[in-house]
Amino acid sequence: MEEAMKHTREMERYMWILDTLITMAPLLGLLGTIIGIMLSFNVIGQVGGVSSDPTAITGGVALALLNTAAGLVIAILCLGFFNYFQNKIISIKKQMEFVVLQFENFVKRNDLNDKKGFDLSEKKVLFENKGGSTLTTVKEPA
Repeated sequence: MEEAMKHTREMERYMWILDTLITMAPLLGLLGTIIGIMLSFNVIGQVGGVSSDPTAITGGVALALLNTAAGLVIAILCLGFFNYFQNKIISIKKQMEFVVLQFENFVKRNDLNDKKGFDLSEKKVLFENKGGSTLTTVKEPA
């Protein structure tokens, strides 16, 4: 279980970045929208206003729409990746928990007791079950 918790922590290490982008992108798009609309109103407020050049406000409106769309596109893409990785992490967690449960059930079912503990020089573990002793070799990770 300790190893599973360690690996889970490693898998979730950078998920906060995607979570932050999902939250921040629409807010930045909204900020750009407000700036674009302010630029449009600034043109209207100038001497002469819209009557001298009716197309002058379209630049600000276009900037507002562009910022809104960019913020939403970034948030939607990040949300897709976030959900994909979050589901992968949950799936891996469940698999690790299942393997641990299988091992615990195997130990209980066969009444295995750690008799001598780990002998690190020989990399072997001695278990004693109801039928007698069993010597198991522990393989080093590849």
